[in-house]
Amino acid sequence: MKSYQKHLESVMAPGGNKPPATRKPVFRSSAIFPVLLGPEIETRISFLGYWLIKRNIPEVAILCTLREKSGRILHRWTESVDVARAFSIEVRDELARIGRSEPSFEGSIELEVFATRDLVFPYPAFVVCYHGEAFSTAVHTVGRIYNDADDWKENDEAQVAESGFDVHGGPGMDPFFAFTNGPFASPAPVLSCQFIRADGDAFEAPIRLPDLEPYETVWLRLKDHIDLEGALGEGPGTVKIKHEFRGFYPRFVAGNFQTSPTAISVTHTYYDCSSAGRPVDYWEVPHDGYHDCAMLVPVYANDGMFTELVVYPVISPSVFMMSVELRANDGALLASFPDLLRVDTAENPLQHIRLDTLCAAAGVPRERVAGAYIVARWVEGSRVPTRLKLGLNIGFEGREVRLPCNICFAPQLGNPAVERKAGTFRWAPILHIGRSEVVLTLASPAQVPTAAAKVELSFFRETDGEVIERHITLPPYGQVRIAPSEDAELREFLQGRTGWISARSDNPWLGGWYFDFHESGSVAADHFF
Repeated sequence: MKSYQKHLESVMAPGGNKPPATRKPVFRSSAIFPVLLGPEIETRISFLGYWLIKRNIPEVAILCTLREKSGRILHRWTESVDVARAFSIEVRDELARIGRSEPSFEGSIELEVFATRDLVFPYPAFVVCYHGEAFSTAVHTVGRIYNDADDWKENDEAQVAESGFDVHGGPGMDPFFAFTNGPFASPAPVLSCQFIRADGDAFEAPIRLPDLEPYETVWLRLKDHIDLEGALGEGPGTVKIKHEFRGFYPRFVAGNFQTSPTAISVTHTYYDCSSAGRPVDYWEVPHDGYHDCAMLVPVYANDGMFTELVVYPVISPSVFMMSVELRANDGALLASFPDLLRVDTAENPLQHIRLDTLCAAAGVPRERVAGAYIVARWVEGSRVPTRLKLGLNIGFEGREVRLPCNICFAPQLGNPAVERKAGTFRWAPILHIGRSEVVLTLASPAQVPTAAAKVELSFFRETDGEVIERHITLPPYGQVRIAPSEDAELREFLQGRTGWISARSDNPWLGGWYFDFHESGSVAADHFF
């Protein structure tokens, strides 16, 4: 795990130290995703040619490598990106190009972006989408193969477990995580797994894997190794996965299969910082006039939907209070719940908070609530961790698919340096498999409202470089929701395929989320890049 300060420094972000004169530019940026195909499951990679917009790089080359489960290379090809448009790669189509037509397939796809100008980030903005007739689910770039020894050393600064996702162990559910091994063989690896129940109780269960070849892909279904039926009790639990993998960035695709009807919900794992108590694991920048951490998240509380906030036991040793403000679409305050939850990391808590039920507690009609402003305040004498990992679950009650989304996100630290930015640039996919919706939000960790944001929106499609441009204004704590199903111009423009949206704002605190809803109850979701 790279320290947060080192991360800010390496990507030249506000609040970080000035990059040293010896900083090495990034000319290769990569991602590697586990691939799964079946009679009811497809794998798609989607991305925007954002390098041309965000970094003014006129062209990048992408080397795509498709491997089977064992790591053997099946197919390689290149994509030249010299136009800012939406791109999609359907893995089944790529297999067909080399004469492979089997109904089921496991493997991986690696995408390496090369440029002659500094890409800054060694991980690109790609999205993997697993989808079927009645579901879709998506997550941004997870694992990657390190660029060189320096990249490896920086990210191996501290060894921590991976965690931070929901494990549903009940009937009809099949929790899993998946990853692709790096360039080195891994002889008989042992994963030390600690399962944590909804009530906070925990139990250990090691998982022994066979020898792994270089670039071998593993789809590890937890019930194949552990009797989870009943072991997790009522409600979802979580798991901490301690590993000794080296040579690749060990962020896993993780989530749950539902066996009938077939559906998947994925997210990504995150650092388990519960034992990370070094000075570099805490935020030392003065933040007078700022909340320690804050974030505006969308709330879906109407039409049989629910919204849940999850606090995972992965936070550096500390004690904090969490407050929630319910906000209307225009940012108006509807209800306030100060110090709603106390979290002491020494108690190893796993907390699920139903934000939609707060509407009734406050006497606010569900249809009026559009967002929740989450504020974390560390108690006196307790330091503020640099990494606060939370989950955002949004789903439907009483539908066939009982899996909500499980977005991994971190609230914004009270960082005054961000205010010196002239603005920000965000982007996200419009999956357009179910009923897609993107949500733009505006809120800062400052204790006084930020200024309204003027936002220039651009919509991109796959067929050509045509763009739709729009302008909106966002009020503080407000949001705008855009759905092609309710927008004839966008619906015709996208032509039934995946598109992308970008948002350029004069306010650096612009945020965003994207969703893909299905009548079955499936919800694909993640935050903006």
